[in-house]
Amino acid sequence: MDFSSSKSFACYYYIAPFEHRAGSSVRGKSRVSHRANKPMKKILHLAAMAAVRARGKFKIYFE
Repeated sequence: MDFSSSKSFACYYYIAPFEHRAGSSVRGKSRVSHRANKPMKKILHLAAMAAVRARGKFKIYFE
């Protein structure tokens, strides 16, 4: 697959958080779809955690 942006990648795997809306009201905080690709979500989570623990830009940004 060729994704033109990170947004299209996140939407394809259902890992992009979206608001719960009913008309003009927003209900609760943003959530990821229950249809999310669980293995892909796990890989991305572990990669993010490794980046935060390592020394560098990501750790500084996280802190």
